[in-house]
Formats: sequence, structure tokens, C-alpha cells
Amino acid sequence: MIVGNPPYGVKMNQSLKDAIKRDYSATEDIYTSFIELGTKLSHDKGNVSFIIPVSWQTGDNYINTRSFIKNNIQLSKGIVLPYDVFDDVYVDTGLYFFSKNKAQSSFVYEYSSKDKVSLDSLNNLAFKEIQNTEWQNTSSLKIVFNAGIRNIQSKFSKLETTIGDITKSVRGF
Repeated sequence: MIVGNPPYGVKMNQSLKDAIKRDYSATEDIYTSFIELGTKLSHDKGNVSFIIPVSWQTGDNYINTRSFIKNNIQLSKGIVLPYDVFDDVYVDTGLYFFSKNKAQSSFVYEYSSKDKVSLDSLNNLAFKEIQNTEWQNTSSLKIVFNAGIRNIQSKFSKLETTIGDITKSVRGF
């Protein structure tokens, strides 16, 4: 098992960028390379767990990461943490448990933005099951934990209009 809290948001110099692009397919941010490295270093039936930004799940620039996950490992469990889980870090983060043992589904939980995390709450999460086909059969490979949002996306996918055509999404005020 590999457990980590890789760096993210690192300003990489050109030689580091070149080295990462040479050795890894998931190169959107330095933390995404750790997912791939952890997978390579783990045992054939190994597990890799990270606390990392949630941006890889749906960010347009992270399709290589999602493709790597689809083709090489399984998201066993995912937990999206509240926004202010860390006092000095203002990045949406999550706990992700990957496995080399492929399965048909993942178990996920998304805290609300105002929830407080405790050991007791982590031990009593009501995980929801997501079938891998819900994201693996889409062109964007986006992994959305929220069932309501997945339902809306499914309805929009049958239309010629996208959500972005009729809405503007922003965070905060």
C-alpha cells in the first residue's frame, strides 16, 4: 500500500516539466504524476491512497489522469472533503483510494461545504455506489460524485445544449 499527500500547484521549471512528460502520461499537475508513480510502485494487487485536490475528477485539463485511472487502476473509494478542512489551505481536496483490482463500481461520499470532519464522521460515512460505466463511457471521463448532478448531466447529454450554454458557474461571491 502506498499512502501520500503529494505536492500540488508547484511552479515547475522546464527541466522538471520535460522529465515528467517523458516518464508519465498524467502530467496536468505534479500531484497527478504521483497517482501514476504510486501505481507503478505498488504491488500487482496493491492499493494507492492520496489526499489531493479534487480538480482531477472533472477538470477539463485532467483527462489524461482520468484516462490513466480508467485504463490502469480502480477508484475504490473517494471522499470529497469540506472546503475548509485545512486551516491554511484553500483548495478543494479529497481522499482517494485506488486499487489495481478492477471492479465494476466505486464507493463515494461528498461532504457538504459546511460539514466538519472528525474521525467519528469518517468511520460512519454513508457511501454511494457509482457504476464505472457512468463515467468511463463518456468522452470527458469526468467523475461526479453527486447523484443529483450526475442525473442532470445525463439528461443534458441527450440534448444539443450543454449546461455551459445556459449557465455560468462561479465559486463564492
